[in-house]
Amino acid sequence: MKLELTEKDLFLLKLAVSVLILFLAVRFLVMPQLSRRQELGIRLEELAETRQEMEDSIASVPSLKSSATARLEELLAVSKPYYDAMENRQVDELLTGLALEMDLFPVSLSIEDTRPELPEAYLYSTLPEAGEPPSGTYVLTARARLILLGTQENVFRFLDAVETRCPAVQIRSMQLAKRTYLDEDWGASEQTEASFTLAVYMCDRSSL
Repeated sequence: MKLELTEKDLFLLKLAVSVLILFLAVRFLVMPQLSRRQELGIRLEELAETRQEMEDSIASVPSLKSSATARLEELLAVSKPYYDAMENRQVDELLTGLALEMDLFPVSLSIEDTRPELPEAYLYSTLPEAGEPPSGTYVLTARARLILLGTQENVFRFLDAVETRCPAVQIRSMQLAKRTYLDEDWGASEQTEASFTLAVYMCDRSSL
C-alpha cells in the first residue's frame, strides 16, 4: 500500500513542525533569557539598595563622629573634679598627707578595694551640679576608715580642707571623742580622736 500525502497533509505537517520548533525555541532559548533577566533585575535592585545604605552610612559618619566628640568632651568636663584612677597606696598618701598638713596624727587607716560606683548624695559636696555624672562604669570609689588624733581645732581644719580642696572626697560619717594620753613626759594629755568614714571618687578616663 502506497501512502500519498496531499498538499493539505504537507501543510499540516509543516505547521506542526513549525509549532514544535517555536515551542522548543521559546522553552530553551527565550525562557532562560527571561529568567536570567529577571534574576539580574532583582540583583541590581539589591545592589542599588546596598549602595544606598552604604552611602547613607558614609554620610552619617561626620555626624556620629561629631556627636561622639561632643559626648566625650561632656564626660571629661563633668568628671574633671574626680581624681584619676589611683591605687590604695596613693589614696593613703592623699588622706594621711592632708591629715599631717593639719597637724593631726593618723592613728589608723583602712582602705577597701576600689570598685565602680556612682557618688552618693552629699549635702556639702562641691562637685558640679550641672550635667550628669559619668557612667558608673567609669567612676571608681575607694571607701576608707580614718582615725585621727589631735586638737579639735585641727580636726575642724581638716574638715574644711576636705570640703574646699578635695571635691572628690566625701565624708560619709564622723565621730569625735575625747581621749586622755600620756605625753613624752608621762603627763596626762587630753586630745580629740576623730573617726571618719570617707569616700574617694576617681574616674577611669582611659575608658572614656
